[in-house]
Amino acid sequence: MWKIIYDEKMGTGAAVIEINNPYITNVQSEDIPCPNVCSQLSWVDWDTTDFVRGYTHCCTIESFREVVSYVGNFPQDFPELPRGNIPLI
Repeated sequence: MWKIIYDEKMGTGAAVIEINNPYITNVQSEDIPCPNVCSQLSWVDWDTTDFVRGYTHCCTIESFREVVSYVGNFPQDFPELPRGNIPLI
């Protein structure tokens, strides 16, 4: 499952992907759609590699959009949001 987290006030965001399968013990490179930026997100303060609780992978919105085209263009598809590049939240 995945979620886009976007801070309207700061104009920053990230895509967070959770692999919530307690039976896996590792993640293959083909399962990862974009470079992992979780370590650059100060609010990600949990073990992102804990397979029992769920493996977490974080992407920039731009890199996630390259593999999930229906994500939408932030902020173009959302006129109430500020314009410009979207730095990490």
